[in-house]
Amino acid sequence: MKTDLRVLLLFFGGILASIPSSYASETDQYHDRTVALRDSRDVINDRVNKRIRKAVDEWRGGVDFLKLAAAIRKSVDGAGIWGRMTFWSKTSGDVDRVNTIKHSIYRSLPAVKGARVFLLSSPTIRVNETRFGTDKFSHMFSQGWNYFVVARQHGMETALRGGIESEEGALGLATTGVFSNADLAANFEGFRFYRSLFEDGVIPGKPALVKWNSAGTPVVQRDFDINDHVNAYWDESINTSFYPQSTEALILENILKLCPEYYARPELFAIDPDLDEELSARYAGLGFRQYKTKRLQNLCM
Repeated sequence: MKTDLRVLLLFFGGILASIPSSYASETDQYHDRTVALRDSRDVINDRVNKRIRKAVDEWRGGVDFLKLAAAIRKSVDGAGIWGRMTFWSKTSGDVDRVNTIKHSIYRSLPAVKGARVFLLSSPTIRVNETRFGTDKFSHMFSQGWNYFVVARQHGMETALRGGIESEEGALGLATTGVFSNADLAANFEGFRFYRSLFEDGVIPGKPALVKWNSAGTPVVQRDFDINDHVNAYWDESINTSFYPQSTEALILENILKLCPEYYARPELFAIDPDLDEELSARYAGLGFRQYKTKRLQNLCM
């Protein structure tokens, strides 16, 4: 019996070791739409603003935009592969969340294809009216950092291509079997966040978060607001994912089982058409695949 347990632990340990970060997980916003969740906007803002101010207050490196941005990234989310914000949002008592792992749309996948999804399923939280997985914080602050650095060095097209390749590879199809369009949206919002640290107008109508005073010292001039970045395209039941042919039928079968819930409360699964058009335009060129085809409003006819 002990030998069997050891074998199982080695098997699952190998699966976890093969996944390079905490955001190589999947999340399910199709389920539990009627479950009330407290808005986490204020607690997220409080945490991020404290971490930004800490990095700025401790800065002694002179006027160096990139190095200070790296220090802010480390303060907010860490510099390693396991994102602090994702871990915090999955464990903090201040963040209200629902975990759909037991009845996920990925629940009936064959073990080899679905085990990793189950092991690293991300719970759902809410900001304003948007529900999204806690994994999106690692996409925003870690993958978004990659976009920011690569775009500065090699151009935006190269940065975007890297995001697509990550969803095709270690952070998507190659590990969890899911190409998440919502992940790409969060990646891009992270890129916007890092730009907004020092650039006015990245967030329309708002100055940069940080400025340098006449003495060459950084000063926080406005508060960060997660609402500037989270939107309906972080919700994987709205900005739906792409699946390979080998698993699509099984996942689609699970999604269709939710049609009775859609018929009862269609407004819970809807997106305003004007907002849909606006977000489609904002994220054009990010490499989305079939990003509207698996909405319940399109499937439950």
